[in-house]
Amino acid sequence: MRRLLAVLLVLSAAACGGGAVSVDAQIAACEREPDFATRVAVCTAVVRAEAASASQRALAYANRGEARFNLGEQARAIADFGRALRLDPNLASAYFDRGLVHHSRGAFESALADYDRALALDPALSEAAQRRGLALTQRIDDFATLLIRADSLIEADPANAANWNNRCWIRAVEGVDLGAALSDCNRALQMQPAEAQTLDSRGLVYLKLGEPGAALSDYEAAVRLNAQEAHFLYGRGIARLRLGRVGEGQADLDAALTLDPAIADTYAAYGVSPTTPAAEAELDVVKK
Repeated sequence: MRRLLAVLLVLSAAACGGGAVSVDAQIAACEREPDFATRVAVCTAVVRAEAASASQRALAYANRGEARFNLGEQARAIADFGRALRLDPNLASAYFDRGLVHHSRGAFESALADYDRALALDPALSEAAQRRGLALTQRIDDFATLLIRADSLIEADPANAANWNNRCWIRAVEGVDLGAALSDCNRALQMQPAEAQTLDSRGLVYLKLGEPGAALSDYEAAVRLNAQEAHFLYGRGIARLRLGRVGEGQADLDAALTLDPAIADTYAAYGVSPTTPAAEAELDVVKK
């Protein structure tokens, strides 16, 4: 506590002095301070410094996120990494560190998405490659466990539509046995035709099957049932984009992001991202 108070007094005095030297000193402390509680305070000072550039604030948010993760503040750490990446989308270390947080929570899909982004920006980031391999193995084990549990629930109560939707969703997110996933969702919707969550699940299945028209029908039905659900709006936006309805699709994405700023990351973790037919054609050319 005495160390933290002393650092805060120094930062306050430096701020009164104004110049670039004080900001440089704050940035150095934000990067190297070994005491995590103190680092949070120091990095916060950098974020608030008028003289700090956008890239400097991005690094400060990332360093504060790392400190908060080490303090056990996972949600606040993820928020800081998100702020860092909004300021600097090419900050590979922020993607990697956010992946570590997701990984520690057992959110393997989100962790893999962040590790992939980090490696795309910095292929030499060997630790990200190692962590990605570990997360992939754990995700496969987790999927197998979830599927066994879902099978047991259906066997115990086959008349419960939610159980069929649950197994449909597990397969849809993993992208495995999509035909079986579709059958599960259809079975659930036969029991409860106006269930928004199941329509959302089947919409994701159709997106992964490459059928945006069918996906759009399901997402539109889900949105009619709940127009304030970001997940439904974002899925509808992706389906519209893939059908070439760019203006409508972008409007849906913007509305979803207003409701839930993390929704793009959620879909990215499913392996689904907003693309237009033109963008997909360009990607095919690059792959060839």
